[in-house]
Amino acid sequence: MSAYHMANVHPKHTGLSRWIWILEGWGSSEKRPHIIIERKGGSPDMLMSIEEEPEIFGSGYDNISDTEMKPLKEWIILNKNLLLSYWYQHGQYRDTKSTLDALKRI
Repeated sequence: MSAYHMANVHPKHTGLSRWIWILEGWGSSEKRPHIIIERKGGSPDMLMSIEEEPEIFGSGYDNISDTEMKPLKEWIILNKNLLLSYWYQHGQYRDTKSTLDALKRI
């Protein structure tokens, strides 16, 4: 994944406790729509699916507590259509600025 195909989002813009990276899917080797979640203590970072019931997949899982997992899932569900629009590069949110401006906080 090239850094040119993703945007990092600071916790102050999401209401979450970790940095998030949103991605354009065509630049990803992983075909399942997802975001990247900062892994505390180092990499690899965690992949979390963009769907009605988001889940962590792939390597890098670091035993996120239920207390921290719940808002991550809620944030993805809250922003699901926007995140998918950015992933697939169609619809209103094809550019990074519009996408970042439209993200909702938890």
